[in-house]
Amino acid sequence: MPHLSLTSLTVSAYGHLAGDAILVRTSQIIADSLRKIDVVARYGGEEFVMLLPYTNHAGALTAVRRIRTQIDRAEFIVGDQIVKISISFGISSFPDNNIMEEDEFILSADNALYGAKSMGRDCICQYTEESIVAVQ
Repeated sequence: MPHLSLTSLTVSAYGHLAGDAILVRTSQIIADSLRKIDVVARYGGEEFVMLLPYTNHAGALTAVRRIRTQIDRAEFIVGDQIVKISISFGISSFPDNNIMEEDEFILSADNALYGAKSMGRDCICQYTEESIVAVQ
């Protein structure tokens, strides 16, 4: 579950259209970084959900790192300014965490994302049955 940072600053400085443009470009970067069978959808204000079928935790971590690198390299032009954004991720693996319900699965990824955001920007956290673990 990815979450963009700094979009709210961009919105307050440049308006909602600028924030929307960043969200659209970010979703394109994410989609272009994934396989055709993967699914990405906007889940909330600055959050997305990614479903990576037939992917273990190591594969998900590889995909997340690839996306983070692409976001880091991207230049988001807003007006006459280049805006840099960062992205944090919360990862949950099914069935690795013994989660059987869809809502539990999303909640576990959201909890991992909360852990990543609480550590600062540009972080990755993994949900485990025991705790939320930071990974880089």
